Amino acid sequence: MRIGAIVEAFRDWRDRRAAFKEIRDQEADMAPYRGFEIGIILNRVKAAAFQDNHDATIAAWHELNAVAPELAMTSTSVLRALMHVGEAAFADELLVKAQQAYPTVGELAQLYAEAAQRRGQWEEANRRWENVRKRFPEIRSSYTFGSICLLELGRFDEAEKALEHGLRLASDDSMALFQYARAAEKRENWEQAYQRWLVARERLTEDVTPSVEAARCLKHMGRDDEAIELLEKARWRYQSSFLPGQELARIPHDRGDWEAAWKQWDALRVAYPRAPSAYVFGAEALNNLGRHDEADALLLRGADRFQETEETGPMFAYAVAAHNRRDWPEAARRWAIMRDWYPTARQGYKWGGDALEFAGDLAGAEEVRERGALLGA
Repeated sequence: MRIGAIVEAFRDWRDRRAAFKEIRDQEADMAPYRGFEIGIILNRVKAAAFQDNHDATIAAWHELNAVAPELAMTSTSVLRALMHVGEAAFADELLVKAQQAYPTVGELAQLYAEAAQRRGQWEEANRRWENVRKRFPEIRSSYTFGSICLLELGRFDEAEKALEHGLRLASDDSMALFQYARAAEKRENWEQAYQRWLVARERLTEDVTPSVEAARCLKHMGRDDEAIELLEKARWRYQSSFLPGQELARIPHDRGDWEAAWKQWDALRVAYPRAPSAYVFGAEALNNLGRHDEADALLLRGADRFQETEETGPMFAYAVAAHNRRDWPEAARRWAIMRDWYPTARQGYKWGGDALEFAGDLAGAEEVRERGALLGA
């Protein structure tokens, strides 16, 4: 090569290098803006899914895919958003590709298994969880979630072995401890379940659940006095929780001792006015005592209290009370209130349509049922 050509080639290389450096510098300068832009689109995907807006979710995903295809394929929050709006098959397809591209990322394999489990595809989900355990034995959820699939498939011994392995990895894993106790409950081995809840109670000292569940096991074994003793201790130990008091009230309630049950539910409501069960079951006890007006008043109070929440129990029970009395105009009125307060609650349409029909409003019944059909009611 001639000297001149060499010099020219060097100059070209030097110019290209300078140009590439300039491009890299510009990309670095633009990175914060690019990241901000991607963040906005990412949030748009999640917000659309939260609003159950299928078309907007898909449109935002395509927008994200155009500027950040790897993120669109691998972001677990984006993939969950797709699943939420009914695009499970598409999310599965993306997860298969993502795992091929990033075989060492355990979160992708985990979400792939969760996706099948959420659809109730127990055999497929179990196969995927087995794959997670094989490739990523340190992922604890593969043992607990995998055990749920095995229990659904009736493979109790395998489920317990998976849970025992998970507990060897983390002896204070609350989910594994709870699932281990519930595995015994599935077999209705109440003594074994009780002992496992006691172990959970010792290891999870800040959690009220094991005490309540252990008491329920005692009730199943007919050991009500021991259950009451355990719940009384839990009530004083976990004073911020209404669960021990709720379970205490269930004991006379389940026996049909309505006077004692009502006293317990009333005391629970006074101590914990945000406990929905105090209104619903308290009203049931009052109805069984023949105090129907008081029961209705209690349910109405509960419905008003929970109007601004997602707790539909008191309002539902308030409408059912009129429905069961076959007071069709009043039942229709109450179901209309429920639809107004909880527009996605399917009972308001199905039961409300029946009440309108029995009240003689056939056109109104048809209109309500058509609206309910859109929700799958």
